Amino acid sequence: MIVGNGAAELIKAIMEDAEGIIGILSPSFDEYRNRVSGNRISLFTVQSDDFSYTADQIISHFQNRPISTLLLINPDNPSGNYIEQHDVLKLASWAQERGILFLVDESFSDFALTKEPSSLLEQSTLERYTNLVVIKSISKSFGVPGARLGLLATTNKTILSDVSKNVSIWNINSFGEFYMQIWGKYRATYEHALVMLKYERDRLATALKQIDYLTVFPSQANYIMCEVKAPKKAYDLAVDLLDAHNILIKDLSSKRGISPRQCIRIAVRNKEDNDALINALRSLV
Repeated sequence: MIVGNGAAELIKAIMEDAEGIIGILSPSFDEYRNRVSGNRISLFTVQSDDFSYTADQIISHFQNRPISTLLLINPDNPSGNYIEQHDVLKLASWAQERGILFLVDESFSDFALTKEPSSLLEQSTLERYTNLVVIKSISKSFGVPGARLGLLATTNKTILSDVSKNVSIWNINSFGEFYMQIWGKYRATYEHALVMLKYERDRLATALKQIDYLTVFPSQANYIMCEVKAPKKAYDLAVDLLDAHNILIKDLSSKRGISPRQCIRIAVRNKEDNDALINALRSLV
């Protein structure tokens, strides 16, 4: 395992070291895509109305395409699409049989409501799939972006060695190091917070579905993506919410894989903040 100065440092290190063609889904978190030249990307653009996709669809798309690395963000960002662990391992097995590096970013996996374990950070799993590399941003799960922490885990010694050479020697600050030492003391509190967030996400999604000009997509992350129905525009809605209510949402209308559809991403916050958002959206009908 390698700890990085945020997941961004690890993403940069592994993507700049990766060779050959990279299989990437779209729309998704573009930091990985931005680290390689366009002629080295084999793109799977999700075509479903709600931006959902399955492991079988990924396999079918890349079955006859010569990729050397396959990237999966799970849950995805910004769609919140989630693939259950048994299907992620199906992808890992498929990739391993073909000598494909399988890179999984599970930065938002703690927020997934599932009966199966949501994380691949298990020694037995990493030992079984030596082609598997797992990246996790600590700041996204634990809400500590200022600590600048991320981790990369794999049993592939070549990858560990190469990535280690590409990160700074003294890349972790003292606050981040101290946080890593003490976070276990608050694990029960963290797990309780996850339960509360999942409940609040469902409540917020139900309320959003009552807004006539929004189409709400399923999410297993700590955000919800919605499509803004015509004649409203995502950008105009984002501006109106900020100007009139001091509420900031993400306008996705220009994002690759989404444009020209009018979509927004909404963070799941506490009850008070979520209620304020719903009331603001209702006032803009």
